[in-house]
Amino acid sequence: METFSLFLQHIIGWVVGEWTLIRVVSAVISVILLVAIVRYMIVLDYFYERREYGRRAYNYPKEYKKQNLKKWEMILRHIQTSNPALWKKAVQEADDLLFEVLRRRLSWV
Repeated sequence: METFSLFLQHIIGWVVGEWTLIRVVSAVISVILLVAIVRYMIVLDYFYERREYGRRAYNYPKEYKKQNLKKWEMILRHIQTSNPALWKKAVQEADDLLFEVLRRRLSWV
């Protein structure tokens, strides 16, 4: 048991004495692994799906923009009335409009 405790003391003394070296080696290994992970993500085209979402968002046809603007103006007219039934209808139409925009832009559902 005494030899084991001496061994542990020797190991702990070495680690404390070489702490700076261990930190530098650990940092270098971490950087190498991070670069490797990013490289393989690029090679496997991990970012392709995210680029496609961005392209879809900017390639939104103008006819849909005009339709959505008309729907939005109608929603605003419903909200400005004093009729609660029209308010409810405005909320439902706004929900439908949001769903349609997300579906077209991001290819949801």
